[in-house]
Amino acid sequence: AMESQKLWLELRRLRHQAFSDEDSLHSTSPAMQEAYAIAEQVARGDTTSLLIEGESGTGKEYFANLIHRMSARHSQPFVEINCAAIPSELLESELFGHEKGAFTDARAQKLGLMELANGGTLFLDEIGEMSPMLQVKLLRVLERRTFKRVGGTKDITVNLRIISATNQDLERMVKEGGFREDLYYRLKVVPLYVPPLRERREDILPLARLFMERFSKQFKKPFRDLAPSAQRVLTEYNWPGNIRELKNLFERTVLLESADLRAARHLKRNSRPRAPSRPLFTRSFAARPATPPACGRLARLTPRPAAPVDRMPTPSHAPAAIGWSAAPPPIRPTLKVTFGSRGT
Repeated sequence: AMESQKLWLELRRLRHQAFSDEDSLHSTSPAMQEAYAIAEQVARGDTTSLLIEGESGTGKEYFANLIHRMSARHSQPFVEINCAAIPSELLESELFGHEKGAFTDARAQKLGLMELANGGTLFLDEIGEMSPMLQVKLLRVLERRTFKRVGGTKDITVNLRIISATNQDLERMVKEGGFREDLYYRLKVVPLYVPPLRERREDILPLARLFMERFSKQFKKPFRDLAPSAQRVLTEYNWPGNIRELKNLFERTVLLESADLRAARHLKRNSRPRAPSRPLFTRSFAARPATPPACGRLARLTPRPAAPVDRMPTPSHAPAAIGWSAAPPPIRPTLKVTFGSRGT
């Protein structure tokens, strides 16, 4: 009982430390409090797999890091990789490593992230982007805790926890054949859903003030509070980018504005539309006469068009993009009368 109590106190201490390092995890929302409770329970386990689901920008990677720091593995490595950021042909080598000569340019043995995370936690973000071939290899790691390097024949044993995250509907992907069903249930031993910001609007203003104070200190700008008009705009907006969008908004607003009381007009939520730039040179021939003005002898010899310029048909050889509205100047008759280009 005493050991259990010590472990509980240590978990509470680590959670407080994690929250102080990443203040955006603070929330009074019941849905977020439920997510925190699940994270604490999972942290007590040793190798239990966890699947974190939620939209982009909700803080899935923060929960993965929080669970690692509250677990008994907190002193061991926390290794993360985004499966969507690396091509599938390179992801296998990144995860499992390779032997010397396994493929072209494999001049030396390379340890994969599985080995580097041994004893700690491996976080696989955007797990839904993993290719079917790699899904099979990952399933074996979850079942046997062993794998082979690319080009290797020796089984390597690892002791690690695997946390995965996705913003896709993996259950639907399983039904459509885009994700392995057996791997899905192996990863989702414990599911954790991170709600979007629009489902916990009570957190918007506290987070807004938090980011405002943080960036005000960073950019050395004055800050007192948010005006009622700004608060109304913030709470009525749906925040499709979630916490990441809110954070970026206040970084941009604090950087570009200097008022200590932020009103709605100060929120740089959308960039102002830019007026179309005028080209330096225009090629609008419609407003020009068909024949350039002539002078002297050339003026007497140049024939005049028989019809008004705006009524003459567009020549078939003129490109439409240029915008010819009249026939080209009668140059050949002029040159014939003036004996070429000598102008005598």
